[in-house]
Amino acid sequence: KLKDNLKDLQLRFKKINNSKMYMIDKIYWLIEDCKRFGTYPFAGFARCGFVAINFLDSMVDQKIISNSEKELFLGSIQNIASNIQYDFLKMPKNAFLRKYGHIRPNTYNIRSLNYKSGYKFYFNKSKKINTKFKINKPFKFSPKTISQINIHIKKNQLKIKPKELIKFIEESIKFREYSKFLFSKNVDAILELVKKFSSRMKINVNDASFLEISDILDLYYSLDGSDLQTEFKKRILKRKSIFNHNLKVSLPEVITSAKNVYLFKSLPSRINFIGNNIVEGQKVLIKEKKIKNLNLDNKIILIEKADPGYDFIFSHEILGLVTKFGGVNSHMAIRCSELNIQAAIGVGEKNFLKLIKSNRIEINGKNQTLNKII
Repeated sequence: KLKDNLKDLQLRFKKINNSKMYMIDKIYWLIEDCKRFGTYPFAGFARCGFVAINFLDSMVDQKIISNSEKELFLGSIQNIASNIQYDFLKMPKNAFLRKYGHIRPNTYNIRSLNYKSGYKFYFNKSKKINTKFKINKPFKFSPKTISQINIHIKKNQLKIKPKELIKFIEESIKFREYSKFLFSKNVDAILELVKKFSSRMKINVNDASFLEISDILDLYYSLDGSDLQTEFKKRILKRKSIFNHNLKVSLPEVITSAKNVYLFKSLPSRINFIGNNIVEGQKVLIKEKKIKNLNLDNKIILIEKADPGYDFIFSHEILGLVTKFGGVNSHMAIRCSELNIQAAIGVGEKNFLKLIKSNRIEINGKNQTLNKII
């Protein structure tokens, strides 16, 4: 059923996008399709992907497979994230952008450039082969491993066969990426239409980010003849004021009581280390508003939070990755595991601020430490 929904989402996207409908109508139907055909598969496969990675981690913990076997298995799964790297190297620019141009860092942020608009900023111009990048190679668990999996399945009274479990893990990871890919096509089209609509009212992109989607959708239901430009600019000014006021409020990573809103107490974060290597190098902080002409080769990358739109960083030969937010099952954790890139995921506010002030960083996966060098 979830796979059928994705097919419907894809077919309807083409019809709506190629239609001569007015912008407001297109926005309305793209959102409706996101709700009806995109949300359930996206959420469903995301949950399945989370469970799948937990199964693999459990197999490592139980000594059924090694960590390297886990990485080889993940690396064998052909999905959108790995295809981007391969297609970037092999495809002409126009063909690459037809397929991936809708992807953007911070998927829901109208101020963020998608790959089509920001291609020259995001991607390594030389198209040199990243030595960390490996084309998906087939991998099969040995009969001995299958037998061990079966023993644990029976021990835990699960009604599934080993090969069915492995297929579930593989498909869950694959469709988690694919559902995001199709869902984000609708999101990108909506944001581009809102930008176009706002531009007609002489509202720039930064100001448009303070509009709520309901402001646009309300126009679908009404024939309001009021001066939209004046009305929208009033709303934008009001929301900017609220936004600036909210910036003055500091919150801890975990809120345990109402007092935490006023009394900031930073709690220690549990850093998720990916890989067992030691890397040390110059850091590069990627800021949402300053992604331009990036030189990421042989650098350790710092990002607050990273969704699949940040996969462009893997077209560069990076040394390591550090994120402020994220868990062991996050997209970037999985990507770094697949590509054998040393990473520290979800280091927390305090650690991240320290690292920003440094010039060089060491990520020690062996000792599970993160150090500021200079």
